Amino acid sequence: MAIVLGERPASLPFVKSWSTFWVVISLVILVITLAWPVITLPFDHYHNNATANETAFMVSRAFQKYRKAHGISVNTDMESLVPYFSHAKREPFGMMDQVLADPKGVPAKVTCSGISPYVKCLRLRNGALLMYDHNPNRLENGFGFGGYSGQHAITFYLDPDGRYTGTQNTVQFFLMADGRIHTLGDIPEKTRNAYRYYDPIPSANPRWFRWRVPTTPLPKR
Repeated sequence: MAIVLGERPASLPFVKSWSTFWVVISLVILVITLAWPVITLPFDHYHNNATANETAFMVSRAFQKYRKAHGISVNTDMESLVPYFSHAKREPFGMMDQVLADPKGVPAKVTCSGISPYVKCLRLRNGALLMYDHNPNRLENGFGFGGYSGQHAITFYLDPDGRYTGTQNTVQFFLMADGRIHTLGDIPEKTRNAYRYYDPIPSANPRWFRWRVPTTPLPKR
């Protein structure tokens, strides 16, 4: 195509088409950027639920092994079971979301250090952060079962994504003395350990949490 001096050159055909192409690409990128959190939300929820259930049953299996080897006592606590966990390492600097959110739905940040000298954290192989309380001076203020009935339990907290995100992601689990696993949302009333009593709070469970397999008591020894 010839261009004559003094005349306005005609628009090149590919200029218009390429401009449209880049406008469309820019819009697609914008839509994906805005929609990505919504698109990935179901996958995040599935991952969190799978991780929470996997961890709960890991703790249950560890308890079975511990009980077979040592029996249980009123002082048996989460620290007693740690040697039977798979691929867990100490995590002194982790952070997780608090179980109960504030009225605006934003949970506080809970750290593995600085809250209490009794707080212990483990980083699991699936990336989750597990938190529990352990007091070496058990006679003073232990966090063990405190008894042997179906209402005695030891408790632990699990944040499946293993970090503080400002969302209600943490599940509080209860391992009962008979081997059942519950959450704060479905524990029996007056569940207790050596430290305090608990009643169920259904709203404490994240919306995504569902039990994948019904919990059953361990066979009696």
